[in-house]
Formats: sequence, C-alpha cells, structure tokens
Amino acid sequence: MEVDSETSDAGVPTFDAAYINLTKREDRKKRFQAEMKAQGLKARRFAAKTGDEVKDSHVARVWHSRLNCLYDKKTVAAEHVMSKGERGCSGSHLALWKQCAKRDDPTMPLLILEDDATLWDRSGVHFPELVRRMIAATEQLYDVEKEPVMLYVGCEVVSWRDSRRVVVEGPPVMKLREAEYLWQTSSYIIWPAAARELLSHLPIDSPTDCYISKLVLEGRITAVVATPALAEQRDPYAKGDIKHTNIYHWQEEKAEKAKAVEKAKIAAAASSSGGMS
Repeated sequence: MEVDSETSDAGVPTFDAAYINLTKREDRKKRFQAEMKAQGLKARRFAAKTGDEVKDSHVARVWHSRLNCLYDKKTVAAEHVMSKGERGCSGSHLALWKQCAKRDDPTMPLLILEDDATLWDRSGVHFPELVRRMIAATEQLYDVEKEPVMLYVGCEVVSWRDSRRVVVEGPPVMKLREAEYLWQTSSYIIWPAAARELLSHLPIDSPTDCYISKLVLEGRITAVVATPALAEQRDPYAKGDIKHTNIYHWQEEKAEKAKAVEKAKIAAAASSSGGMS
C-alpha cells in the first residue's frame, strides 16, 4: 500500500495521512493540495466512493435518529433513508479504516482528512508538528496498541465525557479531553486497534459521525479531542456534496401548518358546495 508518511526531525515516521476527495471535485482537490503545501503536510489522495458503490452489508440504507436527537434538540426522532452522499462518505471512511486495520505496525496512526478541511497553524507551529505533538501525548495516556482510541483534531463536540483535561506543553499550549458525543469527520487520527473496533460493528447504520459517536457513547471507542482545534470543516452542513438526512422541528411545524391549511380549504370547499345544493 502506497502511503505518504510525515516524519519527525529524526526521520522516524509518526503518522500517515490521506484525504478523501470525489473525482468530480477537482476544485476541492486543488484547494486542498494548496492547503497542504502551505502547512507542509504530505498526504495521499483517496478517491471518494459514491453511494452506489457501497455494499449494503457495509453501510445501511436507512437510519433512525432517535439517539442523535438526544443531543440535537432541533431535530425530530424519525427513520430516514440515507442519502447517496451519506452512504458514499461512510463507505470512504470505512475503506480507510480497513487499510489502517491491516497495518503490520499497531502503533502507526492514520490521519484521515476530508477535502473541505481547513488546516491551522498556531503560534507559528505548522499543522503537521502540532499533530505529532498531540499523537505523542495521546500515546502517553493510552495503550493505543490495545485500546481503541481516536484522536480528533477538528470536530464539533456536543457533550464532553468529563471535565478532566490533559495539558500538552507548548508553545502553543494544547489540551486533550475525552468527548461523549461529537459530530463531523473532517479531521481525525485513528490507530489499527480502533479501526478494527469500528469495523467489528458493521454495517454503519447512520451517518459516519453518528455511527462513531454511538460506539463512543457505548464505551467501545475512546474519542480524544485536541483543543483548540487544529482543523475546521468549511461549511460542514452546506455547499457540499452530501445531502444530510434529518427532520427539524421547524420543518415538522411547517408541514403541520400546511396540512391544517389544506384541511381548512377542503372543509371550506365542502361547505360551499353544500350551501349551493
């Protein structure tokens, strides 16, 4: 398997990196390559899968939002047909998990990025070096060869597991903290043990971030988050190639109002017809 490795000053590989990009999105590819060049990051391109390419045994076609609604109070618990974009996204991440799970070196992590991620530097330190520092700190805290651990360098945390933070000396000073539930998969690091754990619960039965968070909530995966974030997803819920399936309370209320108006029209029409007979 051909990979690009980020190396430390001593020339020792510390992590591999891959970014997910749809073939048709040459614009995103060029933008992200410029982003990587500016930060000094080396990463291989992974051709994103489409929903039609993903097996049903790997990614489900429907999902229920009852668990996610406990954290997203704006939405209504309901069964949804997963969009082709959601299925393709999940299939792409799954394929990279498989590659990571097959590694001979259980300590070699894989940084997975989506092509709409923005990479940050802080205090003049570029993204790859910051990632190396957070990986080293995570490996001091957890036995990544045996414990299924994921390190998020960019995400939206909805609920933290506890208030404990581990300080990573700088500059810049960074912190690590365990999350209970989180959204977005634009930028995270995974070790083989965690990849195997994610693969052991297939099919992915919800959007990728919700699937991972369900396993985090169940205690099967430990999600460690770097703060402040080292990456950010551009317009995560808009202007992308993924149609997100959810029903919001305002949509439900709008639909109910529309039904009430239609019912009133029918009643008025019936009354008018009855009066003319």
